[in-house]
Amino acid sequence: NFYFLLKCVRVILYMIDRAAEFLRNCKGKTVIVYDTDGDGIGAAVILSKTLGKLFKRYPKTVPRDHGLSLITNKLLQSIGGFENIIFLDIAADERPEEILKLAKKSNVMIVDHHLVQKDLNSGVVHINPSFFEKKIPASKYCTSKLAYDICSNLTETKDMDWLAGIGIVNDIAEDVWKVLMKSIYRKYKLSPKNFKVVNNILTSVYMLSENKDTTLGYKACFESSSPDDILKARNS
Repeated sequence: NFYFLLKCVRVILYMIDRAAEFLRNCKGKTVIVYDTDGDGIGAAVILSKTLGKLFKRYPKTVPRDHGLSLITNKLLQSIGGFENIIFLDIAADERPEEILKLAKKSNVMIVDHHLVQKDLNSGVVHINPSFFEKKIPASKYCTSKLAYDICSNLTETKDMDWLAGIGIVNDIAEDVWKVLMKSIYRKYKLSPKNFKVVNNILTSVYMLSENKDTTLGYKACFESSSPDDILKARNS
């Protein structure tokens, strides 16, 4: 059991280090493609702010198209000219041929926690808890928490812990991350109920038929220093 646990820790550290190294090399033109729920938004803001700290400029961020496919031809065409392409909270491995084709011209990383369709680590950096975590279900190791863990190896991330918390609440994973969530509630003086309201505000943005701007949730998180800022903005 000890050696099995040690092996698991080594794999986790390897995967996290590999993702961190990818971000260290994102000096060129970079795009982040993210899902527009609380988990995808939280992950995208964490990575964007981390890259901003590292390189003094922010990457382009693109919300995924909403339709039957997570990766549409329109989306693939729009990101083809970037040197670095990062997919967050999107099962990009559902279209492996297209992703590997992208990887011939761009550096590609997928950070996701959905059911793995195909392991793409032979051609891209493919980070999914299913590859290294045996105790926590991948569905509960949400992408924003993964992004937080990765970026913690690169810069100070304590000011972005609430963004990981948004993803955890969105994916109903509080039971797995009890210690972290309690510290977030205490730090920002918000009840679990109000924290869920914050997530509901963000996720409702793209669900409203009259709202065509699916980037509003991302913008709200990017411009806020705490979850309370989002609550105040709603009430103002």
